[in-house]
Amino acid sequence: MICMIIVFLVWQAVVRVNGNLDACGITLRNVAPDSIYCTGNGDGVNSRHCFGDSGGPLGAPWGNYWLVAGLVDFSSADCSRLHGYVNIAYHIRWILRIVHNY
Repeated sequence: MICMIIVFLVWQAVVRVNGNLDACGITLRNVAPDSIYCTGNGDGVNSRHCFGDSGGPLGAPWGNYWLVAGLVDFSSADCSRLHGYVNIAYHIRWILRIVHNY
């Protein structure tokens, strides 16, 4: 019998959610402002994701649990300022419809 141990190293950072896409101070064509969470404070101190992090979770505490509230979508070109996360709650009907089809 072969026993495999898989270890995942997960980095974590505390980020400040500033609000929706409007809080980032940018406009994306055909993207509803409430479909994106904007995080960070613009000075690089409280902004942690960068290239290769797309799809990573934005966790939020809920009682004794952690929920996935968002997924990494974009960051500033130098990865040190404001970042956007897709708002899972905004897209939940679409997600459930797609999952139901599989």
